[in-house]
Amino acid sequence: MKPFLGFLKKEWKESLRTYKFFILVLSFSIFGIISPLTAKFTPQLIENFIPDGFLMNIPEPVAMNSWIQYIKNISQIGMFLLALLFSGQMSQELLNHRLTMILAKGLPRYKVILAKFTLGVILWTIAYGISYLWFFGYTKYFWDINLTPRMVMLLFLPWLFGLSVITSNLLGGMLSPSNYGSLLFTSILILFQFLGKLFPKVVRYLPINLLLGFIPLLKREFPLSEYFPVLGITVFYIIFMLLLSILLFHRKEM
Repeated sequence: MKPFLGFLKKEWKESLRTYKFFILVLSFSIFGIISPLTAKFTPQLIENFIPDGFLMNIPEPVAMNSWIQYIKNISQIGMFLLALLFSGQMSQELLNHRLTMILAKGLPRYKVILAKFTLGVILWTIAYGISYLWFFGYTKYFWDINLTPRMVMLLFLPWLFGLSVITSNLLGGMLSPSNYGSLLFTSILILFQFLGKLFPKVVRYLPINLLLGFIPLLKREFPLSEYFPVLGITVFYIIFMLLLSILLFHRKEM
C-alpha cells in the first residue's frame, strides 16, 4: 500500500507543479459562475440591442435556463477540456521513460494505472464539486431554488461521464505514443457516441446519454429509474477501460 500511496503523492505534486489542478478548478469554476449569469442577463442584453419599433417576445429567464446553460458548458467545452488536460497522463510518462526506475523498485504496473485513475477521480471530483457550488449558489441567489434529491442525482450524471473520459484517456495513452493520439482516441469514442443520437434506442444505453438525458430528467419527462441501465453500463465501461489499460501496460516493453 505504501508504494501505491507514494506514487499517488508523486502524481499529486506533479499536478500542482504543472498547474493541471489549478487550471481544472479555475476553468470549471468559470463554467459554474458564468452559466447562471448568462441565463439571467442574456434576455436583458438582447432587449438592449433590439431596434426601436421591433417587437420580439423574450421570455422571462427561469432557473431551468441556468441548468440548461450549465450542462451545455460542462458537456461541450468542459468535457473537451477534461480530455485535453488528462491526455498526457500515460503517454508522457512512457515517452520520457520516467516509469522505468519506479517499476524497477518493485511498484506493480497495475498500481501505476490505478494511481493515475485515482488522482484523476480526485482532481475531477474537486473541480466539478467546486463548479457545482458556484453554479447552485448563483442560481439560488437569482431564483431562490432549493436543492432536491433529483438535483443531487442529476449532479452525479456528468461526474460519472467525466470518469469515462479519464479512463478513455488512460487507454488512449496505452495505444498511442503521443498526447495527441490519446486525445484523438478519446474524441473519437465520444464522437461515435454522439452519432448514436441518430439511433434513439441505442443511444439510451451509451455513456453519452448521461449528458444528453440530463434535461429531460430535469424536466421530469422521464423517471430516474429510466436511466439505471445506462448508469450500470457506464460503470462497466469504466472498469473495462481500466482493465484493458492494465493488460496493455503489462505487455508494454519499458
